[in-house]
Amino acid sequence: MAHVSFQHTYLMADLKQQLLDLLKTRSLLRKQVILSSGQPSDVYIDCKQTTLSAQGLFLVTEIFWSMIETLRTSGMHIDAIAGPTLGADPLVCALAYRSFLSHQPLPAIIVRKQAKAHGTAQFLEGATHLSKGSQVLVIEDVVSTGRSMQQAITHIVNAGFTVSACMCMVDRLMGAQETFKRNGYLLHSIFKLNDVQS
Repeated sequence: MAHVSFQHTYLMADLKQQLLDLLKTRSLLRKQVILSSGQPSDVYIDCKQTTLSAQGLFLVTEIFWSMIETLRTSGMHIDAIAGPTLGADPLVCALAYRSFLSHQPLPAIIVRKQAKAHGTAQFLEGATHLSKGSQVLVIEDVVSTGRSMQQAITHIVNAGFTVSACMCMVDRLMGAQETFKRNGYLLHSIFKLNDVQS
């Protein structure tokens, strides 16, 4: 068992390095920008340039799935995977696919920024057949203050579900971790900003 654990740890380290290399070459921009939080920054990480590449989506899916398995092993219950559109869209869909391959199917939920203007007028897509009280893992690509992720959490909770934990590819270290902790949620990240820009 220890040998298997070592192999798994080594594999994950290799996958993380490959993903980090991709983020640095495809997603890291050193320019003055205004972040979604409204704050200025001289570094922008456009994760979609990585997650919408075949290799990038494979790598982040395998890493997130390993993190999910670790959370489940620790006793956390997860019934579905959700994330705010647009950054999380490829992530939640790829993880739903990965969960099916592992015979542990988890539905994907896409959280709209605004309620649908017609039809069902809902914020959540994919949650219709999910039981009330279900445990939802919330995923995002980049988190700064965590505002968009927190808005998604609010819609998920208002729909009658419970948020079990939160994950992101890159934490920009702009207060999201502390905000989520105050609200009773844990934020797990693959990388911190300094990893990507170093």
